[in-house]
Amino acid sequence: MQFAMKTDTGRVRALNEDSCNSGSFSDSFAWAIVCDGMGGALAGEIASKTAVDFIADRIRRAYRRDMSETAAGYLLTTAIIASGILIHDDSEKNAEHKGMGTTVVACIALKNTLVCANVGDSRGYLLSKHGLRQITHDHSLVQELIDAGKLSEHDAEFFPHRNVITRVLGADEYVDVDIFTVPFTAHDRFLLCTDGLTNMVSDARVAEILKSSALEEVVNKLINEANENGGKDNITVAVIEK
Repeated sequence: MQFAMKTDTGRVRALNEDSCNSGSFSDSFAWAIVCDGMGGALAGEIASKTAVDFIADRIRRAYRRDMSETAAGYLLTTAIIASGILIHDDSEKNAEHKGMGTTVVACIALKNTLVCANVGDSRGYLLSKHGLRQITHDHSLVQELIDAGKLSEHDAEFFPHRNVITRVLGADEYVDVDIFTVPFTAHDRFLLCTDGLTNMVSDARVAEILKSSALEEVVNKLINEANENGGKDNITVAVIEK
């Protein structure tokens, strides 16, 4: 497996509060984590980095060649919850970090499958021979309104409160983590990204870019496209290729 990642401040924000990490242990095991932090001063950056560092450490410690889908899902769930406790405890003890939190999307790619976990509105997408498909489900106000039939997909693009997140890592001691398992076969690509990409670049255009080039060039093209379209937020992408 191959992987590439990149994070960028964008063209509007003064600080980059996103964090990411990725790696592999063999041709049949790779992982990636992307977080989008929020909070005053540097708190968002601290929250996202805390989550990424903790989850990455847990993955490195728990790796084994015969890891099952169930084990991978349990690993991601427990690591994400534990990192949320760290963030929550820090925000309770440090007044400057009060209210900080982060989204998270993380995945473990196994021999024939990929297990993905998310909290918030950072997303995971699978590009396969069947096209591009969003695997994760946003935990946001706009998504809740869409699910309830109160807002169309088209109107959602112009909804004034698109940035309202309904589930975030660190807000409470415990958080529900969504887990998704998908087939992951030769030449498939899996994208993890923050909303700094998805709010600036359409899914159709993301699919075109994902198909177009080698991984390093793909992540650069995605970042550049988001910036060319306004770069209104921090932009982070990570891609794993089977």
